[in-house]
Amino acid sequence: MRKGTSLIELLAALFVIGVLSLPFAHLTTTTLRDVPRSYRAANVNTTVLNSLEQIRLDVNRSVALPDFHGGLTSNDRTLLLQLPDGLIRYELDDDKITRYVLVDSQQGTWQEEMRWSVPRAVINWQVLRDDGRAYAVELHKHIAMRTGGVIEKKFANSYVFFVGACPEPIE
Repeated sequence: MRKGTSLIELLAALFVIGVLSLPFAHLTTTTLRDVPRSYRAANVNTTVLNSLEQIRLDVNRSVALPDFHGGLTSNDRTLLLQLPDGLIRYELDDDKITRYVLVDSQQGTWQEEMRWSVPRAVINWQVLRDDGRAYAVELHKHIAMRTGGVIEKKFANSYVFFVGACPEPIE
C-alpha cells in the first residue's frame, strides 16, 4: 500500500469543500455587509431619537407655535417655538437637525445651541391647528437604507407633541 493521496482524490476533496462552502458564503457576505450597515442605521436612529426628545421637551414647555418671527416662517424645514423664557428655532437639513436660541430679538441674532448629524434620516414635521391656533407638532421619521437596490424605511415612527403639555421642566 502507498501512503499519500492521488491528484484525483485531492481534486475531489476540493470540489466537495467548495460545494459545502457555498451556503456559508451568503452568511459571510451578510455578516460582513449587512450587520455593519444595520449598526450604522441603529446609531443614526439613536441620534434622531435624542433630537426628538429635545424637541418634545421644548414643545411641551412652549406657550405657542408662532407662524413667523422676523424673516423666518415656520414650515416643513423650520419649526419656531415660543417658550416662556425666549424663542427656539429648529432647522431641518438633509443630514442634520439644528437647534437655535434667539439671543437678541432686536437684531434678530440666533445662536446655534445643538446640532445632530442624522445621515439617511428622513424627518417630516407639521404643525397641527384647530381654529387657526397651533396646538401640537406631528413628526414622522424613518431611516432610509438601501438593501439589494431597494430603499427601505427602517425604524419608522410617528409622534405628536402637544404645546404646553408639561410647562415646568421635570428634574
